[in-house]
Amino acid sequence: MHDAFWALNRLKGRYPSPGAVAYTGSVDIGVGHVEYQWDRHTDDILDADWADRAERVAALGHPVRLAMLRLLLDAEHTVAQLVDELELASTGVAYHHLNQLQAASWVASPKRGVWAVPVSRIVPLMTIIIAFEEA
Repeated sequence: MHDAFWALNRLKGRYPSPGAVAYTGSVDIGVGHVEYQWDRHTDDILDADWADRAERVAALGHPVRLAMLRLLLDAEHTVAQLVDELELASTGVAYHHLNQLQAASWVASPKRGVWAVPVSRIVPLMTIIIAFEEA
């Protein structure tokens, strides 16, 4: 019999009341295979200063930035490639958005002139994207 709540049942076994929140992923995408898991106890989440996360959330609030992140999940890109693939007006526009994403730790430049989503941000990003779906 298929247990639709297998992850939830394991989480409840690990964290009794008041519980916890977890996300996990094992994905094969353009940049390769990525596995990641993260969990936090309910009290840790509620006691945190949520305002500290505002910049990271706000950086995702622009369609161009989301499009950039989607491309960067497939492969590292140069600014020129991003400008070309996204049909941006200029490299200045691209750098403006990349700087916002970099300040929020969504992208990094592993090599001069090349941009990528850090491995530790891939599953969190994909988790946020599915969290935006209507239930």
